[in-house]
Amino acid sequence: MLQHPLSRRAALASMTGAALTAAGFAAGGRGTAWAAEAGGTFRDVRDFGGTWEGTYDGRRARLRIVVMRQSPGPLHTVFLTFTDLGRNETFIGSREDVPGTAHEIDDIAFRGARALFWPRLLIHTRDTDCLSGTSSRNGTCFPLSFRRVLRPAGARARIA
Repeated sequence: MLQHPLSRRAALASMTGAALTAAGFAAGGRGTAWAAEAGGTFRDVRDFGGTWEGTYDGRRARLRIVVMRQSPGPLHTVFLTFTDLGRNETFIGSREDVPGTAHEIDDIAFRGARALFWPRLLIHTRDTDCLSGTSSRNGTCFPLSFRRVLRPAGARARIA
C-alpha cells in the first residue's frame, strides 16, 4: 500500500484532535463523558432545533432550525434559515421526510441571493450543542460548524 504524506490541513486537524483529547483527559480524565454533559446525548431529530452560531468556510454565520413532525407518522420536516454574517446574505431551506432517529440531514437546498447546497448536516451524538457539515458549490466542499446559543421554547431538559 502506497502511503501519501498528509496535507498541511490534515496534519493540523489531526494534531488539533489529539491536543483536544489530551486536554480533556488532563482536565480530570473525563474525556467523552464530560463532553456529553455539555449538550446531552442525541435522542431524536428534534435535537437539531434552536439557534446556532459558528463558522461557514471561515466566516461568522448563524443558523436557525425549526423541526416539525409531519402528521400522521414518524417523519419530520426541518426548516432552516442560514445567515452568512461575513457576507450579510440570508438563505432559506427545508428538508422533508426526515426520520425521527436521524442525527444527520442530507441534501439541503437553500434559496437566497444565489444557490446554496449542503450535502450533509450532522448533530454530534455526544454533545447535541454541536453541529458540523459541508456546503458544496461547483463541486467543491466547504466546512461549516456551529454551537447552539438558544434552544427552542419548550425544549426538553437535558439529562447527561
